[in-house]
Amino acid sequence: MRFLLPLLLCLVPCFAAAEELDALLMNIDATVVAQCEAALRAELDRLAASRVGPIVLTEERFTRKLPDGGVQVSQYWGRAPMQAYPFFEAHDLLGDPKYLRVALDLADYYLSVEEPEGFWHYAHIVRPDGTARRLELAEAKGRAVCRIQDTHQTGCFRLMLYAWRVTGDEKYLAAAKRCGDYLLSIQNENGSWPDWWIPGHRHSDPNPRQKAGIISGGSYNDGATTGGLETMLVMYQLTRDPKYVARVPRLGQWLFDTQLGQGRVRGWCQQYDLDNRPAAARHFETPVIDPRTFGRFVAPLCAWFYVISGEERYMTLMQETVDWIKSVETPDGWAYQYLPDGTPCFSLDGKVYRHDRPDTWPKEFPKKHDGIQRFTRDHGGPGDAPHFLAAWRQGGREALQAMFAGSVTLSPEEYERTRLSAAKWVASQQGPARSPSQFLLKLRIAQGRFSPEQLALGAPPHFCGQGLHAFKAANWFDIPFN
Repeated sequence: MRFLLPLLLCLVPCFAAAEELDALLMNIDATVVAQCEAALRAELDRLAASRVGPIVLTEERFTRKLPDGGVQVSQYWGRAPMQAYPFFEAHDLLGDPKYLRVALDLADYYLSVEEPEGFWHYAHIVRPDGTARRLELAEAKGRAVCRIQDTHQTGCFRLMLYAWRVTGDEKYLAAAKRCGDYLLSIQNENGSWPDWWIPGHRHSDPNPRQKAGIISGGSYNDGATTGGLETMLVMYQLTRDPKYVARVPRLGQWLFDTQLGQGRVRGWCQQYDLDNRPAAARHFETPVIDPRTFGRFVAPLCAWFYVISGEERYMTLMQETVDWIKSVETPDGWAYQYLPDGTPCFSLDGKVYRHDRPDTWPKEFPKKHDGIQRFTRDHGGPGDAPHFLAAWRQGGREALQAMFAGSVTLSPEEYERTRLSAAKWVASQQGPARSPSQFLLKLRIAQGRFSPEQLALGAPPHFCGQGLHAFKAANWFDIPFN
């Protein structure tokens, strides 16, 4: 009996949690559940009815209706392909196959417009009958344009993986792999990616359209390089082929090779040429330090490379940059840009204006850019770097690894806690739910409708912050690195 006592003592909390969960579920108001289901159906039915062909409309800058009834669809920030996810989720929450059909119609559209090389053109015109043609870019001379930054490729890539995970249909996986292979083929030797690419372009060719970003060079801007890295990590997990991560160590060195600051100043431009010299893109993106680049991209990359390599130089670089960013903080925040010597500045029409020379500033600022001359907290801060540094000091390399870790399932204890937490959240809601989908999702979790595998947070380190859990892996650091 004494040998059974520890086991029995361990089971007591489990039985108590199960009883609490059952009690919470029994007291859920069925009327509120029915109201949430009806509200969710009404919203999704409205969206489905307003489609243009397979395209689910969203904000105008992503899906713009045209006078002839068609729609201009942009892959910008992956928002257009992301419109499939509420319908995938609704199928899980409501069990209605019509919502799955809407999601798969959109996935099939993106499958149909993937270019033969394996990428998605940056935008299309879709007619009411669902047929599509490319929105041409004059500088491309009739060729398709592979825009990488702003999640143009990773948004579609993730949708293909998600559709494959839901249906098991290999056609979606094949489309995702084609994209991964194409992005690998245009990766720079230093491990970075450009903002965009055109089939037939050579790395040594000049930029045909500077304002569209760098093409012969590497870019941090809006996730160009981090999106490429994310795709390579997934491709390695899918195939275990080391070619996808062969240049990853070079990308770690690129963080140091592209640091622009002089003396104690630490900072990065948004884009560089093939010799790692800072380059211009749009008229307000000149070859100077953009402090947002650190918080959005360089800091999480430093943390990731430290974990995988064990080299403390990444954390030293992070700390030095945080120290400098704090040293130039004003009560209103930070400047839009800085010169390599730390002088605050901003750029307009390709010209750099120093804060200490207001007599040289434009007399008027375009409405779209009015404010670029002011200090602000909307950009320029250290991002998550202080959290990375705190975790590192408290728990070392292992603590940082936990911040980027993935998982493919939950343990029985984690699963029980997750269900109980969801049930408590549902029980705490008073009156009509503000978000019917969130209410129903929490309810279905509490009811055990989702498996431990489905609830595992297995997404890779989404440096852009745009990732959905389209693919899961237990260890994203399990790659060859030398």
